[in-house]
Amino acid sequence: MMAIAAISFTGCNKQTELEINYGKTARLQGQVTIFEETGASSQVASGIKVYAEVPYSLLTTAANGAQGSTLEGDKIFETTTDEKGVYILDIPVTDNFDTQQGSGFKVYTERKEMNEKFYYGEADITDFSTSVNSTTINNISMFATDAAEAVFVVKGKVEISGVDILPAVGFNVEVKVTVNNGSRTFTTTTNAQGEYEISVPTVDNPTSEITVTVPAQTVNGKDYNASPENHPEDNGEVNPITVTETPATV
Repeated sequence: MMAIAAISFTGCNKQTELEINYGKTARLQGQVTIFEETGASSQVASGIKVYAEVPYSLLTTAANGAQGSTLEGDKIFETTTDEKGVYILDIPVTDNFDTQQGSGFKVYTERKEMNEKFYYGEADITDFSTSVNSTTINNISMFATDAAEAVFVVKGKVEISGVDILPAVGFNVEVKVTVNNGSRTFTTTTNAQGEYEISVPTVDNPTSEITVTVPAQTVNGKDYNASPENHPEDNGEVNPITVTETPATV
């Protein structure tokens, strides 16, 4: 499907045709979770609206073939999470599509009122792949707006050991936050480069601990062993985690 709009620009006295090519899209998807208070409890965020706000300058190609345009404003793409809290957004991409901070592109949830608090989440889309027909996994955590700063971002990379070190694509990664005798585990998935990033609630407690592991799992028909526990640095970065394929039994 192709949408073509004719726009009159004030002060230009000319009409510029702009085109958004919906035939070339990249997919952004993930799970939305609501964390109450400081993460003591959580729930899948079903029925939550998720928006992608994209400047027209990233979406359009001028009629003369030049990339971008002088058209101001944003195009809003909207979807709603399913019963499992999963959202899917198919976003048109062009050669000049920019996902870096300051580009104006952002993905965020609606503000959801619960227990006299408003919950909100925003995705980190710097890793969004703009390759046509690609899929980027990006989970979104929703926190109370007055607790939005109490978030710790854990990120790293998972690799498959062997003759060649390969990125572990589509692997589940578990981040466990432990306080005193209680703990809660958060899960994310590695992207096409084997990288992961997830926001977890921070806890101001000297006995708290955060551990990161890759559980034993089957990916693309192959079984992999669980990794040892890892701990993030103060900046949230985790050293590369290596997983090994489970030897075949005779």
